[in-house]
Amino acid sequence: METFLSGLAILAVGGLVTVAVRYPQGYMRLYGLMGVISAVSSTATLAYEIGLRDGGRIVYPLLEPAKIEQAKKAVVAAYPPMWWLVGNLAIIIFAAFLLFLPTILGPPVDHKK
Repeated sequence: METFLSGLAILAVGGLVTVAVRYPQGYMRLYGLMGVISAVSSTATLAYEIGLRDGGRIVYPLLEPAKIEQAKKAVVAAYPPMWWLVGNLAIIIFAAFLLFLPTILGPPVDHKK
């Protein structure tokens, strides 16, 4: 499964680079959509984590002292993985770089001459 997902990720990156270079105007629209999806995903993940922490703080005083440590471990185990937020940030940075790639590369060169 990891091999499949890795291949899919490489294919997606290659496709984004191709679209960004060949169709810069279309990529700008795609970039906006990717930015919205990534921002909503990051915001939802952070809201979930904040709700989890605050919920734990509210519930801890209601528990027996012997069960508080077990409850804290359960809350920490339910935190979203950090790679999710880092991955979203990496996608935004890479997508922003692709916005400028056509400018960096310049106009296409005709090698047939």
